[in-house]
Amino acid sequence: MDYISVATFGMLVGFAELLSRYKEYTVLNNWPACLYLGLNAGASIAALFIIKVGGFQFGTAPGAQGFWQVLVAGFSATLLLRSSLLNTRAGNRDIQTGPAEILQILLSVADRHVDRRSAQRRSAVASDLMKDVDFNRAIAALPAYCFQLLESVRDDEQNEAAGVIKDLKMDQKMDAKSKSLTLGLTLLKITGEDTLREAVKALGDSITFKATAALQPNENSTSLRSRGAAQSLSGS
Repeated sequence: MDYISVATFGMLVGFAELLSRYKEYTVLNNWPACLYLGLNAGASIAALFIIKVGGFQFGTAPGAQGFWQVLVAGFSATLLLRSSLLNTRAGNRDIQTGPAEILQILLSVADRHVDRRSAQRRSAVASDLMKDVDFNRAIAALPAYCFQLLESVRDDEQNEAAGVIKDLKMDQKMDAKSKSLTLGLTLLKITGEDTLREAVKALGDSITFKATAALQPNENSTSLRSRGAAQSLSGS
């Protein structure tokens, strides 16, 4: 029972780390992430085995020994796996020598695996949500509305999104549809699918091509009336 408890402890620590990295992806569908969880669990089990074989009691009553052994083993394994014996710098990269480097390699592999697996889904979602969105009408309203809906958006995330939006606005070579899709992908990474979908739905025609199309007849009518008035004045 103690070994099951300490393994669960180690996996929960690793699971919390993975959840903080991946917002849109199911961790258990990612084999490098599962290996990461297994490594955390294995280290915790090994630490508990050493404690039990060494006979460490931590000065507690017999009934509480198991609890404290599990707790110490779990925290010890967590700290050991994230420790490095030596830090060196090669170019712009810090290289850690020790267990922390192994975890970092696994996390890097998991990051690439997540990016590849989720890229297709993000593209499909953005295409669906932004298909009727007019970039020029949504560029200000949609990001502002999305960020107001969420209370946990960090300043650096908003600044990064603002930089992307500014570049899109200034880009003269990219067409409006591509800009709209890129805007959707930028917001999707921060807000998630459900929030972006609700934002597009709430703003409705105010950010879609329907509103743009509705304005064109009025503009044409105004232009015709102006030309008619000009011709009348010139005729008189």
